[in-house]
Amino acid sequence: MNSENTAILGPGWGLGKFLTFFENPVEVVIMKGSIRRFFRKLSTLLDDGLIGIGYFGYELSQDFLPVRFRANKLKIGIPPSAFMFFDGGAKISKMFVGKDGETKIEPTIEKREFLRMVERIKEYIAKGDVYEVNISQRFDFVSSCKPLEIFSNLIRAQPAPFTCFLDFSDFQIISGSMELFLKRNGKRIMTRPIKGTRPRHPNVRIDREMVKDLRESEKERAENLMIVDLMRNDLSKVCEFGSVRVTKLFEVEGFSTLYQMFSEVIGRLRNGMSLQDILVATFPPGSVTGAPKMRAMEIIEELEPHRREPYCGATAVVMPTGDFTMSVAIRTMAMRNGYGAFWVGGGITWDSDPEAEYDETVVKAVATCKALGLEKLEV
Repeated sequence: MNSENTAILGPGWGLGKFLTFFENPVEVVIMKGSIRRFFRKLSTLLDDGLIGIGYFGYELSQDFLPVRFRANKLKIGIPPSAFMFFDGGAKISKMFVGKDGETKIEPTIEKREFLRMVERIKEYIAKGDVYEVNISQRFDFVSSCKPLEIFSNLIRAQPAPFTCFLDFSDFQIISGSMELFLKRNGKRIMTRPIKGTRPRHPNVRIDREMVKDLRESEKERAENLMIVDLMRNDLSKVCEFGSVRVTKLFEVEGFSTLYQMFSEVIGRLRNGMSLQDILVATFPPGSVTGAPKMRAMEIIEELEPHRREPYCGATAVVMPTGDFTMSVAIRTMAMRNGYGAFWVGGGITWDSDPEAEYDETVVKAVATCKALGLEKLEV
């Protein structure tokens, strides 16, 4: 299977029960200048009846929000957004088994620096600046595995609905996300923010206790509710008055390595709302920024030494009809010529324990490490 200029999508994207493979794009669009020109190009290709598959990077938000990202941050040089446009795809019932290779992982910050970031956020919360901030750390790696092999390993290590592999020839995006950012179907729009994590355990009794502990955790419920309120507010900017409502609250879903708590918010879009209108109102996803969103983003920019690039942005499938599905780009890697990076993070609130927050990021990295041929994150 040739991976250059291809896309592979998991079942959560609504294109099939298994994997859907796209190759030989009609056109590849890399954002290099004006966001308006970029969206005009996307709109033209969608009007031509093509399917758009790509991503919006976290830092894209500086084009429509009053936030500025420092140029001297650590980055791997992934464009702020890129899409491939196809006229159809083919179903894949199974993937080949990826080979184990040599991988070396290095953190971009030491553990003590992460703990210091958590403490600083708690100081901001105590002063009333913010209620919650989602902070992350980045790990760089060198691997002898090919990107497609890593993707194959990832979907075996932790099957997730919004897995995707995007190969733009010069660079690759590999995501094992389980979080729906936005789904548009006609005038109906839905979001399913995730907040709250517990590890899986091989002992059935302990595993059930993990579910109970997550479901009853006051901290996790408060954190989840804050993001639900934020997403309700974001959707209200583009939805009909009174149509935005919470349909699920504090639900727990299990995956191979962890449990996650999610809620669901739906609304009815106002007439004439475009993809760009909706993105401006809601991006980046509230579950990976914090609340209030703008102040949380300012604190993230102050504390994190790295660019997020594709991480905490959105991977997306946009149909010619204007309907789309977007996933929050968590559990996501970016690669270029054997070098890559992945990010892990979590939400910090007033009662967060820095050590526990660090441990949670290690849990979230398990599937990524297995995809890279390692059992766990060694830090």
